Amino acid sequence: MLGRIQSSRATSFALVVLLTLSVFAQIVPSPSVLEDVSDARESNNVAYDLYFASAPGGHPTDGRITTERPDSGGQDEESASGTNVEFSTDQMLSDLIVSGTPNSNQFELEVVLFLKATGQEGSTVEWSVSIIAGTSIIATEDWETDVCTPSGSPFSGGDSCGFDERYFHPSWNGNPDFDVEAGERLKVVVSADMNCNSGGGDTPDTPNGTDDGTSGRQWGGNGVDCDAWVAWNEIDSASGRFSKIEIETQPMAGSEVKVQRPGSVWTDGEVETWFPNDSPDMRVMQFNVQLQDAFGREDIEEARLVLIKPDTSIAFSHTFDDNELVTDNNALRAQYNWSYPGGLDSGDYELDLEIQNIQGKSFTVNHPTIRMSDYGVALTHGNDRVVEYIAPGATTPVNLDLRHVGASGSSYNLSVELAVLTNLGSNWIVEFDRADRLYGLSGGGQTAHPTLLLTAPSDLSGSPDTLQIRAVAYDSESVLVHQTILQLDLEKLDTYAPPMASLWPEAHDVQYANSTGALDIDEGIHRYVEDGVYTTFYLEIFNTGFDTDQFRIDIKQDSNANLRFWDNDTGQRIEEDEGDGTFHTSSLDRHTTQTIRLQVKPSTSRDDPDSGLIELEIISIGNSTQKARIAFTIQRTYGIQAEIVYDCDASPFGHVNAQVCLNSDDVLEFDFKVTNTMTEGDTVTDWLIMNPKDLDRNIDDELYPEANPKYGLWQYDITDSNGDPTPRVQLAPGDTVLVNLDVTLTSQVVEGNHTIYLRIREDISDASLARYFDLSFTIEIAKSQPLLSIHQISQSYPLEPGDVSEIQMKVKNDGNSEVLVLLDADSSGDWDASVISQSGAQVVTIPAFSEISFTVTIVAGETALNGDEMPITVSAKPLSEDESYPDSLTAKKTVTMQVSINDPIGIIMNELQNPRPATLAIGLGVIILLVVAISGRRGRVEYIDVWVDEDEEQIEEELDLPEPVTEDDDSYDEDDIELVDLD
Repeated sequence: MLGRIQSSRATSFALVVLLTLSVFAQIVPSPSVLEDVSDARESNNVAYDLYFASAPGGHPTDGRITTERPDSGGQDEESASGTNVEFSTDQMLSDLIVSGTPNSNQFELEVVLFLKATGQEGSTVEWSVSIIAGTSIIATEDWETDVCTPSGSPFSGGDSCGFDERYFHPSWNGNPDFDVEAGERLKVVVSADMNCNSGGGDTPDTPNGTDDGTSGRQWGGNGVDCDAWVAWNEIDSASGRFSKIEIETQPMAGSEVKVQRPGSVWTDGEVETWFPNDSPDMRVMQFNVQLQDAFGREDIEEARLVLIKPDTSIAFSHTFDDNELVTDNNALRAQYNWSYPGGLDSGDYELDLEIQNIQGKSFTVNHPTIRMSDYGVALTHGNDRVVEYIAPGATTPVNLDLRHVGASGSSYNLSVELAVLTNLGSNWIVEFDRADRLYGLSGGGQTAHPTLLLTAPSDLSGSPDTLQIRAVAYDSESVLVHQTILQLDLEKLDTYAPPMASLWPEAHDVQYANSTGALDIDEGIHRYVEDGVYTTFYLEIFNTGFDTDQFRIDIKQDSNANLRFWDNDTGQRIEEDEGDGTFHTSSLDRHTTQTIRLQVKPSTSRDDPDSGLIELEIISIGNSTQKARIAFTIQRTYGIQAEIVYDCDASPFGHVNAQVCLNSDDVLEFDFKVTNTMTEGDTVTDWLIMNPKDLDRNIDDELYPEANPKYGLWQYDITDSNGDPTPRVQLAPGDTVLVNLDVTLTSQVVEGNHTIYLRIREDISDASLARYFDLSFTIEIAKSQPLLSIHQISQSYPLEPGDVSEIQMKVKNDGNSEVLVLLDADSSGDWDASVISQSGAQVVTIPAFSEISFTVTIVAGETALNGDEMPITVSAKPLSEDESYPDSLTAKKTVTMQVSINDPIGIIMNELQNPRPATLAIGLGVIILLVVAISGRRGRVEYIDVWVDEDEEQIEEELDLPEPVTEDDDSYDEDDIELVDLD
């Protein structure tokens, strides 16, 4: 850690804090001082004044250190007595290296502070000023001085003790530079240690911060406030002077400029060499700029690019405006493209990015020199493409453009040798239009047009996918000065191939159809054709084959319309060929296009549908198996047209996703524009706007397969721009009116696309002769999750063991889509349950918002007991080939079946044969009771016997009885003894 100029007193509260910070800084693994940096000073450093300004809300310190002068907001001040007053920058956006000013064998920074210390005469103050980078103390300076004692009035020559400007120079030893890392702050900490003399004898004053607490403020004698203050921001007494720190640094060290091709991103490589006479699209330099100022965006006042020619004149300069500079990841980024003129001087160009900060200091970011080369060649395809086509046994001419892109003038002549690098094989013939393959170019901007002839073998299997052609340039001294390689993709073609056809409106702005299908154009979109007149379209036919071909146009469907074809180049009508009944194009060279004007007049019969498909087939005459199909839909109009110009999701107009639109509203809103397309006259015509619910085309499903009677239940509100009902409009030829349509759906709408028609009809008495237009709009209903429920229809009855019962049920689908459902029933034990639908199947299809009935057959178990209840679970599980539904969507219903046996003997026998746990428990209880009863009886008998024996002993004691008979007594014979069986 760097030392300080003077030692501070151990009693200073501020320095205790600073020492604590110093100890903490030693724990931080990254030192603040750049020990490994050379002593050489950064030549691009500039002197910065960093001002102490008012801190915005959320700033961690008392004041904010900023590069912007605080010329407004008034003076801020804070007591530093016994505490710290801190100033800090915002977090650095990049590493900032600060250089100190040499002073003898040390380095220092200058800190300017406006300070004030007051107290009784004889009091002193010791100021301490420290510079901190992150958490590391860089330098500290202490200064002790007498305080100011207020006396008298300033108007009478007294001293009011205001703020005085004081210069500090905290210094350090060693390396002159220190680093404030990105994310850290540069801080200046100011503290004051007061020694207040109260004038009351030898008793010392209370030390700072110990009189209740927290403030170092003291009261001297005579009521003088003993305190020390720091002032910053806009100093009241010193206009144009500020508290600040002066440093030398380069905050733009991370700034950079790159020179690239247009469309490159920052991580792409740079282009170091350019050519004065390159093609215009190759003479565009993209300058990619990154401005990285450690102090932030507000420090940058202006950024300017300057490109300097070899003769030191300016090739161009560009100053970026605020709209071009975009903040990105703590940096300002900008791009500028410069198209340099052809024939620019060759040589080395210097590129500088000049930056000026808000203090008027300038920084320059130097870019390595850009080389504008003396010599260079460019080799491109003569038809400006990157693919060439080959066919079996055919010769492909490859037209090339060879351009001298170097410096202008005959002194820069080139001789260029061409060669095919790709190994095509010995069965190919490769030739240039010059046998020596050498082409001369006299100075920059000159162009040659070589031709390469490739003759392919009859078998193209194994042929390469690319072709590389090299151009090697030599100067007048035969020194190789430049080379380039052109790579072309090789595409194998048959001699004849299917044509590519596309259809365009007369305005040629939007493609109506394409035979390749690559554009995914909906051929069902209606293309308007006016009744009684021909409407013009343009049919473009492109020959994709290798050889010259001619094509036949065969009308496959015409929807009773009249079609005419015209050669757009010659203006000649293409008549129907008498031989095959088709329309023949001109002969088309390989990869060329013929434009044919197609005129369509719709059917004149009102009985024919207003819309219908036009389908054309374009067939190769060289090979009739090579063909293309193109189709589009026409809609007949009668001088009136309408189009949707607004709906709730606009993707596209006229097709809305109800789930999206109804998420934030209750209705589907459309705005449509009605136009009178008649071009002659000025008569105003009344047009009725018919409610869609009254139009047969919407609700009569017998006449119109796509109609649905439920569309008549929807609510349609037709209003003008003021919200008033609009049943009719009046329009002259060319007039337009805007009408609003709000559609409110019913609660049950099946998923899918629902197309509704709104008719605008001429208001005349005979509706069959009225002109009209049917405007279609489509409402898309998203598919919901299956919503199934099971309901019991018939009643369930008690069963005896082995009985069979059938219960009628139904499953309802409240979802908006058809769903495949697996019906099932589960039972337990020896019960059995099965399900069958009316169709005899267990898997059924239930339409949206519909239901089907089914039968549940239940067989009671043979071991069922009287009073048993058996739950039978019936389920309806949705199935799908496209997705797996969660179990939560399976509908379930539990039916509880009861067992009832009416015969008492049957109940007993059933219980004995299949005893339930309760029966077993009762039987076991009875047995236990019997055992207890018998055991109790025997106990009582034994008790009586004992009691009798005791009485007998007492009697024998009282009576004089004879001696008992013994074994030797023969008074009784064995025959006189009879045994009695008590059982």
